[in-house]
This record gives sequence, structure tokens and C-alpha cells, in this order.
Amino acid sequence: MMMRNNNHTYLLVCITLLMLLGMTPGRASSEAVGTSWSQLGPEEQKVLHPFEDRWNQLAPDKQERLKRGAARWARMTPAERDHVKQRLKIWKQMTPDKRERIREHYRRFRNLPPNEQERLRRTWRWYRNQTPAEREKMRKRWQRLPPEKRKAVRERLQSMTPQERQTSRATRVKRHRIWHNNKAGTPRSQ
Repeated sequence: MMMRNNNHTYLLVCITLLMLLGMTPGRASSEAVGTSWSQLGPEEQKVLHPFEDRWNQLAPDKQERLKRGAARWARMTPAERDHVKQRLKIWKQMTPDKRERIREHYRRFRNLPPNEQERLRRTWRWYRNQTPAEREKMRKRWQRLPPEKRKAVRERLQSMTPQERQTSRATRVKRHRIWHNNKAGTPRSQ
């Protein structure tokens, strides 16, 4: 009886220690270790070379994310790689505050419903397809708005359903076209 009680106590102590370390008995050995540098393939090592010195100290989930990134890199065309390098250069030049704001925007985007994410992607594609002059015109128009007006616009848009936003956008486009056509077609008085 005493032997059984000691085994039971030992088992409870081990489980408690594992729980305190954030592991469950089934995951303790496989997830705590991660992937050693020598287990990576030659291509992975080539891409992940900047992490070689500290690779074995990285958390297993961080190693997995980096490995997935290396796999994506291997599938990219040279043009795609150049684009990524340029974006990374811009990222490194940003202030820590700006990088944190971008991370926060990304977190908020990831928490949106899929249909809302897609709507934002479509809007962004539409914006990117505008000429640089049109984009600059839109930016200046937005910047000329007083801060309280910009805040009101943001709040109004956030309170609208996707359908209401679509209807509102279509109405604004229609009004703009009518205004533009009237302006272009009306002879100017001198």
C-alpha cells in the first residue's frame, strides 16, 4: 500500500511540474525540443542562416513559423523575392512605434470576419489600381478634413454593415460622376 501511495504521489508531483512548465505529459518531449539546426535541409539552412547561432534556443513554434517562411521563400519567383526584400528594407527603416501600429492593425484585421477581410482587400486593390495622381488627390482630400470630421467618418463607417457601406459607396460614386459630367459639360461663363 505504501509503495502504491508513493508512486501516486510521484506521478502527481511530475504532472504538477509539467503543468507549471506549460506542458502536458503527452507533449513534453516532442514540443519542448523543437527542430535542431542539423535536422534542417540544406535549402532551409541557407534561407534561415541568420538564425543559425540561436536556432536551438528558439521556441518550437517560432522555429515552425520560420520554417514555413523559408518554404514560402523557396517557392517565390525572383521578382517576388525582390519585392519582399524591398518591403523588409522599408520595415527596418520604420520607427518602433510605427511597426507596432502596423502589427496592431494586422491583429485587428485578422479578427475580422472573412467577408469583411475580403471587402477590405477589394477596397485596397481598388485603391492601388488608381493612378498615383488620383491616390494623392484622395490623400489630400482626407488630410484637409478637420480631425473631428475624420473621426466622425471613421465611426460612421465602422458602425455600418458591409451592405450599407456598399450602398453608400455606390451612391457617392454616382453623385461624383453626375457632378463631374455636369462640370465637364457645362459651358463656363466669362
